[in-house]
Amino acid sequence: MSSEEPILVAGAGSWGTALAVLLARNGHPTCLWGHHPGHIERLAQERRNERYLPGIEFPPALSLDDDLEAASARSRDVIVAVPCSGLRAVLEQIAVFARPHLRLSWACKGIEHDTRLLPHQIVTHYFGD
Repeated sequence: MSSEEPILVAGAGSWGTALAVLLARNGHPTCLWGHHPGHIERLAQERRNERYLPGIEFPPALSLDDDLEAASARSRDVIVAVPCSGLRAVLEQIAVFARPHLRLSWACKGIEHDTRLLPHQIVTHYFGD
């Protein structure tokens, strides 16, 4: 594995897992974070996400973590791949311990139900333009 910082993919559902596997297969150290410790532990043991992406083995460059603060501390690049309804909750956590010069991307679609905000508007609320 490379000594470069891993790319953090926040969201261990089907979309986040697919992105993390793709990044790791392409030679990027990648960390996949999910908020359910039991789910992440199972993924780490099985080295695949049978629930959301059956039959796809995790490459060696893919690590897993259920501690968002620890995973963020190791990464400059973060891709948030959660449903739009969960984007604000993840950003609230990341904003508390975000490193300087954080490069944040999001891979979610839709609008936030209660506020009718788009993902980029939610991100701007926490990280500015």
